[in-house]
Amino acid sequence: MENLTLSFLRITRKKTLVVTLVLVITINFLQITESMEIDCDFVSTTFNAGGLIDAVGIYYICFATLSGEIENMNVTEVTGEHMEEQTNEDLAMLIIERYAWLTEIPLDIDKFFPNIEVFQMRHTQMKTIRAFELQQFPNLEYLIVDSNQLETLEKDVFQFTPAVKGINLNFNQIKRLSINIFGSLNLDFLKMNQNVCINDKAETPQNMYRVLVVVDVFCTPLGDRIQEERLIEITEDLEMNIMETESLNLKVTNLTSDNEELIKRGMIQEERLNEITEELATNIRETENLNLKVTNLTSKNEELIKRGMIQEERLLQISEELDTKIRQIENLDLKISDLISENEEWIDKVERLEYIVNHISYPIGTNYSVTKQ
Repeated sequence: MENLTLSFLRITRKKTLVVTLVLVITINFLQITESMEIDCDFVSTTFNAGGLIDAVGIYYICFATLSGEIENMNVTEVTGEHMEEQTNEDLAMLIIERYAWLTEIPLDIDKFFPNIEVFQMRHTQMKTIRAFELQQFPNLEYLIVDSNQLETLEKDVFQFTPAVKGINLNFNQIKRLSINIFGSLNLDFLKMNQNVCINDKAETPQNMYRVLVVVDVFCTPLGDRIQEERLIEITEDLEMNIMETESLNLKVTNLTSDNEELIKRGMIQEERLNEITEELATNIRETENLNLKVTNLTSKNEELIKRGMIQEERLLQISEELDTKIRQIENLDLKISDLISENEEWIDKVERLEYIVNHISYPIGTNYSVTKQ
């Protein structure tokens, strides 16, 4: 009986030892799988937060390479070779970029880098930021979390980081925020371009108030009430616009009828215009033909004019010759007149002689006769 009892106790102890060993391995495994290691590429360089001249500074920066692919991981180790005379306490800026599996800000970073002033996390699947995630950055001045999948920020998210003076939330999916979520901060710039509820930015303190008002109007429940009231006003305006549109439609219908009549008249006038155009084209062709004929006639007239000038010169010569002949004829007429006068005198003399001869007595038997010559 005692032997059986001892055997049972030995078996029980072995089982307990095995179970304990399994539990220890499981716990260690869970601790390992829920942890994150950061391998840093350390550099010291200038950084212009938000593109502002006043925010230019020289920062000791860690470009982080992460290991691990499980959500809600805590940082358990940091590796990397520091620059000369630099330590983890000197690190002022941590950059984590392009990890599609990363959905939240890793925790326990402050255990290794307690003095971070600039935290930059971009191109991840992060959908929100909670106050306890930023609590590990008590000296935080610039939060650069653009180009993620952020939809909202937790209420009082900045309660542990009152020194924040620049935030970049560009290119996210922000559609809901708490009222006056940035009210506790004294911001130099706030960038919220290309989000669901807002597409705006303030790059100087002077226009910060305007952007904060825009955030409260379009991204908060207050904005919903404002937009609801505005929607009622818009609805009333829309109804008024509908009535005005109906009136305008009636006027448009009337104008359409008038336009159709004008179009018909225009078509008739267009047909008449086409006819006139054809007639005009015909007239132009006829005019061109006439111009051609006129040109030919002009050429002929010029030739005739030349001939006429020649003939005119000949005519002048003939006229001069004719005048000469006329003068000669006049001289001949004068001579003929003189001759006629002389002939008349001779005729008169002959008649007288004939008369004398006819009346002179001759002896009987004597035959005298006077014959006219």
